[in-house]
Amino acid sequence: MVLDGGEQAVIDFQDALLGPRQYDLVSLLRDSYVTLDQQFIGRMVRRYLVVTAGGGGAEMDEGQFREVFDLLTIQRKLKDAGRFVYIDRVKGNPDFLRFVPVALATSAKPSSGCPRWRTSKRCCRATCRSWPSRSLRR
Repeated sequence: MVLDGGEQAVIDFQDALLGPRQYDLVSLLRDSYVTLDQQFIGRMVRRYLVVTAGGGGAEMDEGQFREVFDLLTIQRKLKDAGRFVYIDRVKGNPDFLRFVPVALATSAKPSSGCPRWRTSKRCCRATCRSWPSRSLRR
């Protein structure tokens, strides 16, 4: 990240792995702690594509880019939900359990326009409805 004065700062480099370019956008735009408007997310994805192409990067088809973005949303949010339960069960910290329903609901959102993800959507919605409001500690 570049700050106003030109100074650079690292936001986060969890796992420090190479991955699809959409993964960082999913991390920023589909966060489990902050819910952003779908129209805003769409504008930011389009802006990313325009700025990337304008800066000499690859020109990407928005539909194909969005399909990978949505698939990574499902993967990332299910990972988040699992991590939150892990933090409760293994680390003894239930503070993040309140974000599990948000993560599961967010994982179901992108599948609404993709017939291939309907099963995932049904599963996430059913799990979210049955999610307990109390800690899952054994």
